[in-house]
Amino acid sequence: MTRQQKTATFLISITEWGNKKIVGDKITFSVREFLSDKRIYNEIPIQVDLTNIDDASYTKEVSPGGGGGPKYEEYVFHGYGSKTKVLAPSSPMDFPVEGIDFTGIGYVDGMLHIQTSVVNNLTKDNHGYFFLKDKSGKNVQCIYNVSFSENIDSDNRVHYDEFVFDIPKSEISKYSLYGTFVTSGMYTKGNWQVTFRLEEK
Repeated sequence: MTRQQKTATFLISITEWGNKKIVGDKITFSVREFLSDKRIYNEIPIQVDLTNIDDASYTKEVSPGGGGGPKYEEYVFHGYGSKTKVLAPSSPMDFPVEGIDFTGIGYVDGMLHIQTSVVNNLTKDNHGYFFLKDKSGKNVQCIYNVSFSENIDSDNRVHYDEFVFDIPKSEISKYSLYGTFVTSGMYTKGNWQVTFRLEEK
C-alpha cells in the first residue's frame, strides 16, 4: 500500500488444473477490505525479570476459542463446552510492540503463563508468540497456547492469547523471554473490482 499515491498492489497466483487451459479467459478480482503497513518484530527480547515472577493472584475459567502446541489437548481441549484456567487480565504493562498489550504473567499450577491482548483485532490481525532462551542460546517453546475473547458483541471486543511454559520457578532464572510479533497499521474498506484477460508469460 502506497499512502502518498493511494494505490495498492496485489499479487494473484493462479494454477491450471487438469488439462484445462485458462490462457485467454477473463477473470474478475474484487476487494472489499485489506490490511497494510505490516510490521514484523522478529525474536525481540522482552524486558521482564523472570526471577521475580510469583504465583498469579487472580485467575479465571474461560471457554477457549482456539490454541495449539504439543500439549494443547492434554491441558485445554476436552470437548465442546470445556473450560480452562487462565490469568485474569491486568492493566497493560510495558511492552515493546505497539498494537499488542502485555496483560499478564505469573505462575498457575506450577507453570508459567504469559498473556497478551488486542482490542478489535478483527481489523488488525496483530499476533505473535513468546519463547524462552536458555543461557546456551537454545530456544524453548511453550507446551501450549490458548486464545479467548471478551466483549464479543461490542465495539471493544478484546482478543487474548496466553502461552504456557512448563518451567518451574526454581529453574526460570536460567532463561530469558523473547517474542516474535506481527502488526498492521492500516485497515482499509471499500469496493474495488477489476476484470482482465489472462495472458501467458
